[in-house]
Amino acid sequence: MAALRASGVDVTMVRRSERPTPVAIVDLSGPEPIYRITDVGRVLHDIVPPDPPPGTRCLVVGSAVLAHQPVAGAIEALCARAPVLAIDYNVRQPSITDAAAYTARLERLSRRAGIVKASVADLAMIGEADGPAYMRRMVREGAALAVLTDGPRGAHAWSGAASASVPAPAVEVIDSVGAGDAFMAALLAALQAEDALSHEALGALGGETLECHLVMAQRVAAASCTKRGAHMPFAAELCL
Repeated sequence: MAALRASGVDVTMVRRSERPTPVAIVDLSGPEPIYRITDVGRVLHDIVPPDPPPGTRCLVVGSAVLAHQPVAGAIEALCARAPVLAIDYNVRQPSITDAAAYTARLERLSRRAGIVKASVADLAMIGEADGPAYMRRMVREGAALAVLTDGPRGAHAWSGAASASVPAPAVEVIDSVGAGDAFMAALLAALQAEDALSHEALGALGGETLECHLVMAQRVAAASCTKRGAHMPFAAELCL
């Protein structure tokens, strides 16, 4: 908590519990990290999410918690009340017990989302081999902005108005864990700074603007890969 506060994070919504904290073990032996999550306290299964505080502009959801009931249903209901929804797939395959229900939930949330973000590896784990086609379909079906990351092969974005692609920066990769989170955080920060966190504004983003946001998000993600552990860089480190 002290580290969060030192970084300027508002921790007023953090709730403490007597339950054991879920533990994630990351297997880095393959081409993509594999996350094995132990949740003996069933925090990811049945904890009740709080309502967003007054003034919330964007609700961000995703990852293994969307694979477990009843909390997944509670989060989906919460998303329906969000001013703008952003979903970061972060698929954690070992946590998925009902693939059809999980995939259907991802798609329902994506259709109402302001921002849908996934990696090519995320989509492969839910049976989607053509990532760009899937993301374009999400935009056609209601999402305002869809963003697809592809590791060293770069990143792509589609809005209702335009599309853009950028290459990945060349860095020495020490640890890629947390790179997707760093990318998403940077993208949200850029959109907030531009006052573009509304469904209408996101859907109207042009090609040059999309490219600028992708470049910044890629820089932040690449910087996080140069450190051991999931440590996001500060803006000052990147001269932002």
